Amino acid sequence: IPPGEVSVTRTTEHTTGKSFLKETCITRVGEGDSASYLAASAGRLGATLIYLNRNDLRPLRYQVIGGDGCVEKQIDFGCDRLRIVTGGGLDTCVIETSSPAHTGPTLMHRLRALAAGAGPDRLETSLLLDRGRGNYRVVDVFARRAGTENVSVPAGAFHCVRIEFGVAGIIGRLFWRTRYHYFYTADPPHHFVKYVDQDGECIELIEYDCPDSSDAAGGD
Repeated sequence: IPPGEVSVTRTTEHTTGKSFLKETCITRVGEGDSASYLAASAGRLGATLIYLNRNDLRPLRYQVIGGDGCVEKQIDFGCDRLRIVTGGGLDTCVIETSSPAHTGPTLMHRLRALAAGAGPDRLETSLLLDRGRGNYRVVDVFARRAGTENVSVPAGAFHCVRIEFGVAGIIGRLFWRTRYHYFYTADPPHHFVKYVDQDGECIELIEYDCPDSSDAAGGD
């Protein structure tokens, strides 16, 4: 990811039709074995910090920042477990997983690496669902590269890789058949362009800027 990348997205809720903006800035932090990316976002739902593995964009840590600048929630990602800390460190739970897991926000970054085509066409992973009041559920999910499309959003027109995402296993085959679609630029730096699902939820790129990126003003 080029240093200093800044993007603004607009999320439109299918239930209310209301929209809100979120700005995300990605920088490089750390050195040597601890080198990572930091994706800092701010929007209607508050601020978040996501630390990502420099090699494959796997999440290392996810933090929700309150209005006072303090961490309200922190999730540390292990190979087979999640450690969730809330309430200023007073409440902690550990959730075992069958594979490295994600939250919704961290998944959007991880799929960028899938769009880049550096590895297999399909990703098997787990997704953490927050059910409120300290209750969580982990479901097995998949994502796969599903071809390319030309996509137009307020930020411009882009030639994109389409990533299809869904729930895996018998739950996905019988009960949760909804498919979700993510679009990333086919050319480097493979930044996010659009998300849409069958229920009408939509996230679109409004602005993109990066000093070292040749496609900052739009794509094909």
